[in-house]
Amino acid sequence: MHIEEAPTIHDATARGFATRSESGISGIAFGYRLSQLKSPPSITDCSSVTLRHADRDVHIDQFVVQADGVFTGTISDFRPGTSEYRGMKIGDSIRFREQHVFAGIV
Repeated sequence: MHIEEAPTIHDATARGFATRSESGISGIAFGYRLSQLKSPPSITDCSSVTLRHADRDVHIDQFVVQADGVFTGTISDFRPGTSEYRGMKIGDSIRFREQHVFAGIV
C-alpha cells in the first residue's frame, strides 16, 4: 500500500523572503514577450514570477491569487541552480504576497 504525502506548502513571509519597499507593481522588473505587450502589467498577467531569499532567486509557476489576496504557486527553480534550498524543493507550493515579487514574465 502506497501512502501519498501531503503537499508541502511554504509561506514566504514566515520563511523570511525579501520584500520590495514599493507598493503595488512599482519596482517589479517585468519581462515581455513582444506579442504580449500590455500596459500596465500586473502580477496576474505573468506566466511566472521571481521571489528572493538571501542569495537565491526562487522562480514560481502556476500561481493563483486566493480570496485573501495572497498568491499560491509552485516552486519551479532556484538560481543559482539547485533542486533543493533550505528545506524547499522544486514542486513544493508556496504562499506569497505581491511585495515578495521582484520580477515577472508577462
